[in-house]
Amino acid sequence: MPGGHINWIDQARGVSLILIVMAGAALSYAGLGASSGWMGPLLAWAEPLALPAFFLISGLTLPRILFAPRSVFFDRKVLHFVYFYAIWLVIDTAIARPALAVQAPGEFVRACLMGWIVPPPGLWLVHGLALFHLAARLTRFAAPGKVFGLAALLQVLQAAGLMHTGWPVFDHFAQYYVFFFSGYAFAPVLFELAGTVAANRGNFLRALAVWAAAQTGFVALGADSFPVVSLILGFTGAFALIVAAVLCRDLPLMDRLAETGRNALPLYLGAIVPMTLLQVAFAASGLFDPGTSVLLIAAGSVAGSLALHHLLKATPLALLYVRPARLHLKAARERRGGSLLPAPMKNA
Repeated sequence: MPGGHINWIDQARGVSLILIVMAGAALSYAGLGASSGWMGPLLAWAEPLALPAFFLISGLTLPRILFAPRSVFFDRKVLHFVYFYAIWLVIDTAIARPALAVQAPGEFVRACLMGWIVPPPGLWLVHGLALFHLAARLTRFAAPGKVFGLAALLQVLQAAGLMHTGWPVFDHFAQYYVFFFSGYAFAPVLFELAGTVAANRGNFLRALAVWAAAQTGFVALGADSFPVVSLILGFTGAFALIVAAVLCRDLPLMDRLAETGRNALPLYLGAIVPMTLLQVAFAASGLFDPGTSVLLIAAGSVAGSLALHHLLKATPLALLYVRPARLHLKAARERRGGSLLPAPMKNA
């Protein structure tokens, strides 16, 4: 598979990240007693594709490292997420319950520990990525067709309410792992798809129009979360986002989207702080209607996260975004920069 950064992957990931942040802004703003206004229908339309696309795109680069030595894989794809989750879990808990750290430190520690069992809504994605990578590693020698079939069945059962446990770790795994695994298992097909887009712009533009109309219809009917339908919409939405990223990759501002995608994890985590501040400010001021408030909160969260990332990356607080070298496994440090070639997958 191609090496290094691939613009359309970063751009598609950037779009999905912005959609996820917008959804988080609307959900949190609603928690303050406000509505999402005119942004509600737009976010409802994007909901079937945002998270499936993010996870599928995250799985595209997995072949580079899945069959790497154990210490290298665990360092880069499990401990990597564990490190950032641990730091930002403390920050998130402090923001959500500021008085607890001062008045009841023991309860604060307990709340942080509980966050490993029941991740906060704003952090479950990072928790999930660690588990998704671990699951892929443990099943790397299994037939991809069988793993995909089981993962798809879990998603359908979860959508049908037959596998809904109430424990977000399992429920999110059941709902989204199929997309992450598919990004890995079908990476060659997806790269081939991306390679044919530029030569067939007209056909793909018409396909995007048909997809958008179909998704709009399912969302309008309230059928987008139905079993099987949600699985299909998740895949078609992810494919549509990839096609759109390839078609638009040379347009102005797409480099900014690529930068957002390349820094998806720190930007997603860093959005917690500006989002919290902006939500409180907009809810208290009442300057804008709910829809505009949600839009501005989401835009401000992404912009604020980018600004924090650039401001802090040359300071000791860079550890919020970059894991210090001393916290990498020794074997992984020694192999840093080496080529990690995937082993061939078994046929289904």
